[in-house]
Amino acid sequence: MENNSRMRIIHIALLALLVALLTLGCSSISFDSALFSDDAWIAANGDSYSYIRSVQAADAESATLSFSGFYGKHSVWAFEAEGEAELALDLDLSAGLRGRFKVCFVTADKQVFMLESKPGLSSHILTLSAGKHYIVLVGDAAYGSARLRIKHAPEPLPYELRVLL
Repeated sequence: MENNSRMRIIHIALLALLVALLTLGCSSISFDSALFSDDAWIAANGDSYSYIRSVQAADAESATLSFSGFYGKHSVWAFEAEGEAELALDLDLSAGLRGRFKVCFVTADKQVFMLESKPGLSSHILTLSAGKHYIVLVGDAAYGSARLRIKHAPEPLPYELRVLL
């Protein structure tokens, strides 16, 4: 009888373990892949993102990210300009970039400009008009790393900068 009871406890424990493993294995990121190309969604206020793993650092001049399982949109910087201004942005996307990933510039009038989506170095001159502008990362099952560097206009800055990352 004692042996039978012990076997029953072992069977229940194994069944509970199996259910737990199946539940964990079935959980997946819910992301509509069509949003990756939806400029209205990218330009909308607010971020919506998830990472399986992410290491991030950002300040007023640079941002670096290493990530896996990135889904959604994640704003790096917001620029509030009172009038027209320019800034330079250098991008370095890792050679091992996988999945879909892009860096976008969202203007005050909600226009979205894709700056880069392929590995390598690129440089961009961004023109700010009056209003709030954003640098936004967009991903769909993206894995890799990115480095962004801003070259500001001379002091005083002709815009207010907020670090969002």
